[in-house]
Amino acid sequence: MAVREDLIDKVLFKPSQSISFDPVDKKQMVPVEVANFCETDVAIKFRNTAVKSFYTVPVMAKMRSNEKMIFKCYFNGCTREHVPHKIWFAITILVVARGVEWETVFKKSNDINQYINYKRTIPIVFSGMKEKGGKGTHNQSASGEKDEEKEKEKEKEDEKGKEDERHQKKYESEWI
Repeated sequence: MAVREDLIDKVLFKPSQSISFDPVDKKQMVPVEVANFCETDVAIKFRNTAVKSFYTVPVMAKMRSNEKMIFKCYFNGCTREHVPHKIWFAITILVVARGVEWETVFKKSNDINQYINYKRTIPIVFSGMKEKGGKGTHNQSASGEKDEEKEKEKEKEDEKGKEDERHQKKYESEWI
């Protein structure tokens, strides 16, 4: 059975850092290529934080070992004034044992935690838009301690992002 580290290293997403849409009032689609380089089959389910504006086709799928699949991420569109903020796609990846009906595992919320091997989030960004509360609007605390903690957390996240990029490059040659 695959362990979490195998899923992190061998289930790759392209794009891996963010999914970008334009802030225009028309329907848009961005393909996300998923490649399973694990030795086992995996099931993948896409969810998002703004279900009325975004959706994915297919929502969930089973991928065999060494299989590639394209998930189409759709955005219904909006004007620049109504761009949603702090939104992302949450992707659940689980190892599928033989004989397990993976569609029902995703639907039964009380059983799913025993199968979940890895959850990943990919932020949704809008071209030419600055994230609210981002780098431009940094809040300074009176003591400065919270800011130091935030900086350390940010450094850890940056390091994790660099690690994901290294894993992505490691297997990227197999994609082409």
